[in-house]
Amino acid sequence: MKTLEAAVGICPELEDKVRVRFAGQKSERAREELRQFTFPSMVESIPPMPKPAALDLMHSSSALLLLNYRGFERYIPGKLYEYIAAGRPILVFGDGGECASIVRELDAGVIVCEGDGAGLAGALSNPGEIFAKPKSRSTIEGWLSRHTRRELALRIVGLLRA
Repeated sequence: MKTLEAAVGICPELEDKVRVRFAGQKSERAREELRQFTFPSMVESIPPMPKPAALDLMHSSSALLLLNYRGFERYIPGKLYEYIAAGRPILVFGDGGECASIVRELDAGVIVCEGDGAGLAGALSNPGEIFAKPKSRSTIEGWLSRHTRRELALRIVGLLRA
């Protein structure tokens, strides 16, 4: 939230232009950060919802936020696959690791480093960067088909057998 506050400090028009909706389960710390955010009209806390409603929310969003904190370097959340399948641009908050690599590989969005208020301001005030057209749909669909749970499990079984 501090990086978003810094971005608004650099580019004040973001306060009226950007809405960030945090959907799903949140820790008490996250809820407190949302309550204390300097620009409360910019954020919305949405309670957990059924998966079809979450998918509808993804499809209706201009971009999707993926929090990519340190410690997630080797972790790929299922949410990333859903984001890619939704075909919406992804704003990865935090560089490094598997998630940032995948988004770069697919040209599926933009990566902003934690604490980089200027970078976040640039990405949000220049939608052409974050809303850049990703690689062709067939490239993304091919990537998704190679990364289903079944395909990944078969690869792991193959490695174990080898």
